[in-house]
Amino acid sequence: MSDVLRGGPCGPLPPARSSQPYATCLTDAEWALVEPFLPSPARTGRPRSWPMRRVVDAILYVLRTGCAWAHLPRDFPPPGTVHRWFLRLSRRGTFERLAHALIMAGRERVGREASPTAAVLDAQSVRSGGVGVKGVRGYDGGKKVSGRRRHALVDTDGRLLLAAVSPACLHDSHGGAALLAMSLLPSRGRTAEGRGRVPVGGVGTDRRT
Repeated sequence: MSDVLRGGPCGPLPPARSSQPYATCLTDAEWALVEPFLPSPARTGRPRSWPMRRVVDAILYVLRTGCAWAHLPRDFPPPGTVHRWFLRLSRRGTFERLAHALIMAGRERVGREASPTAAVLDAQSVRSGGVGVKGVRGYDGGKKVSGRRRHALVDTDGRLLLAAVSPACLHDSHGGAALLAMSLLPSRGRTAEGRGRVPVGGVGTDRRT
């Protein structure tokens, strides 16, 4: 998510973050984009112990560096708090809606229609050591790889629209079909502007994998 916020095909990179403690921390402009997608504080009950901005910064730190939740630097909220919020936001579809809105805004910023009418589908088998979610490893006889297969759907400028992970033994046609089916389903909830996911019109495939 942080990469989508910070440039590439979606727009220019922001100024240097000299005032931020970590490179993964959001700028004020980025936080202004993210905040509307987050749950509002409850009107009753105990107030939040930590600002949501610090929680999101901590989530981005883990996602970017790959560190364990327990190894978060001490100036972030407690690891348990950050992990609970990560699970809650994931289950609510918050990250999906935010990424979708940012992709649409990025396309509009470079003069394209917000919703893509064409996309490219590709997959890649990668080795894995068995650490992580059970049941997502297999053997790709063509590539001689034991591990997982990454399926990605991107627009014609390379913006990631959807991604999925399967056992490496799953054929491209089956994994790609599942990803395309996901692209035609409405997103879980709505974006901050009230727009859901829009179907992709045409899809091209890369047969080199």
